[in-house]
Amino acid sequence: MALSRYGARRDAILNEANAIGTATLRARLLPDPQRTETLKLLRDYIKIGLEVAQSGQSSLEVKTAIDQSNVVQEALWLQVKALMARDKDIVPTRLFIQALNEMIDDQAKRLATLRNRVPNSVLLGLFVIAAIACGFAGYAS
Repeated sequence: MALSRYGARRDAILNEANAIGTATLRARLLPDPQRTETLKLLRDYIKIGLEVAQSGQSSLEVKTAIDQSNVVQEALWLQVKALMARDKDIVPTRLFIQALNEMIDDQAKRLATLRNRVPNSVLLGLFVIAAIACGFAGYAS
């Protein structure tokens, strides 16, 4: 269970990193007022993610970081709404919307794999079995 969870987390992190990279590349195609703000927001989003990944923060700090990243995602979405209000036929905007949706979805997948833990009952069962095995080994010697 732990090995498959590790593999799923690794894949989710890679997918989210690729989605962020794609969104960043496509943000460079946006018109200037939104491009500058969008790239700044994407840098903030990446910074939040790196701070969480590099430090062993408590669950409360991780929840705060997730809330901050959700605020950044909402600000990014507001930038897209402003672009769509100006002109709905801009191809770079549509490409950026697609990349932003993928980035948001991949964050949700990564968080789901992060919350997917080995159940405590399984860990307790393994501990009990190990204790019994040690007891039998001690009795036999």
